[in-house]
Amino acid sequence: MLKSTTKTGGTTFIPAVFALMTLLLCSGCNGNKDYTGDYPELYTAAIHSIPGNQGYDEHPEFFYSSTVEILDEDDYERVLFVYCEYKIYAVLVCQKAEGDYAYFYPDYNFIAASKQKGPGMPEDYFTGDEIEALKEINDWNMEPDESKYISVRITTTKSNGPVKDKTVMEFYTEILGSDVSTRTRSGVKYLTTDEYGRSIYLGYGTYGSSRVVALLFDPDGTYDAKNGVMEMTRDDLYDCQDRLKEFKKVNGWNTP
Repeated sequence: MLKSTTKTGGTTFIPAVFALMTLLLCSGCNGNKDYTGDYPELYTAAIHSIPGNQGYDEHPEFFYSSTVEILDEDDYERVLFVYCEYKIYAVLVCQKAEGDYAYFYPDYNFIAASKQKGPGMPEDYFTGDEIEALKEINDWNMEPDESKYISVRITTTKSNGPVKDKTVMEFYTEILGSDVSTRTRSGVKYLTTDEYGRSIYLGYGTYGSSRVVALLFDPDGTYDAKNGVMEMTRDDLYDCQDRLKEFKKVNGWNTP
């Protein structure tokens, strides 16, 4: 057994115990915000689908890996799974993982909600009908239709996206003005990039403000302050699939 105390001049010290406790506490955190679980392909599908996700969980002092749990698998190896981080609880469908890529349907491969205290269970957030509808729109137990797939390279780290931070912040502050939540990049979350290099980011208003904006950048990092912005509220964030799909269409998403 390790001796955990030493005595000097009648005073008891416990440096070994203190050091060990500190080590154990820090070993439970993930300072670099990487995903450390068993399903990086599912993690990848989630972070490129759910608006406003940050890609990790957090505590006031530490960062932790997001939680990914498999709920079901169909006859064609589609996976129904939970993704959970600091403020998001979501259920998603991933069509398949092959080689270095995760494959899923765009826009309608998830349902999400604001996470309450503790991770909870799917039935705490969604009805059985909502989960069945998610399966249905993602062709659960039907022959695969690869024409509907989009693919993303599997990762364990949430990217800041391809656009330079300076450009992202320029667009963000131009749209929100004094309502920006922060002057640092932390106020804007990267979402995804299409096959031709267009990218979408989500920017938040100040604490207490309900404003959220989707910002779209062209492949060269330029942006259109009229058509490249979609305004919404925090309450709309997890129910914006139709609007986000239309926003992409207006901006030529996934077209040359």
